[in-house]
Amino acid sequence: MEPFEPDDAGETEETLDEPGASQAESEPAPADESVPREFAAVSSDPQQYDKAFERADDEEEVEQPQPKSEFSYIAPTASTRASTTWIFLLVLLALLLSGIFFLYYQNFRAQPRPPTAKQAAQEYMLALRMKQETTRQQLATPDSRGLLLPAWFIISEALVTSVAESGDNKATARARITLAPVRSIDLQRELEKAASSEYDVEFTLERGAEYWLVDQRSLFSSLSRRLKAQNPGVGFPTWDGVSE
Repeated sequence: MEPFEPDDAGETEETLDEPGASQAESEPAPADESVPREFAAVSSDPQQYDKAFERADDEEEVEQPQPKSEFSYIAPTASTRASTTWIFLLVLLALLLSGIFFLYYQNFRAQPRPPTAKQAAQEYMLALRMKQETTRQQLATPDSRGLLLPAWFIISEALVTSVAESGDNKATARARITLAPVRSIDLQRELEKAASSEYDVEFTLERGAEYWLVDQRSLFSSLSRRLKAQNPGVGFPTWDGVSE
């Protein structure tokens, strides 16, 4: 008997041995045309893939809006406060200078001179009683300015009783002065008693160019003599600039 051979055996061998068939099976399938080329190129290279994402991140950071600075709201407030502080300081300085000028104008300016001897004596006694040293010195003759009262008594009352003018630009005034002792533990009893009384004094005035001035030396010398006359045996302190 003849051996049985299938009809398609030859075709099977030819199919297996055909080189074209092997290459067809080993080659990959063609890329899908629907995928973008840029994405396919990046996907095929890992380094390019990372760079693409880094570039995308940078673009997102650039496009992200930056928050507004809060200092734009604080700066005007600080500037306004500084301006208000400077304005307040300038106003305070102006008030201080005005006060100093007013004080100087009232106490240190040249006072109007009295035209008569009686007015000069009255204004001087008022300044002496009110302890207005600047005004008192301005109403005194040039050679008697700067004389001060002793430290152990003050003048509480001073009243001009009479003023007589003479023809040689001089005048004689009389006044009653009430003393008060200065409260101090060091003040002697005799001095305290002497400073608790009234004294009649006499002093002279001199006429200047257009006004009258008081000779303080004559006034204080008269008061010193009255003190010793009414209080015999009492040792009085030295009165600087006053002759006995």
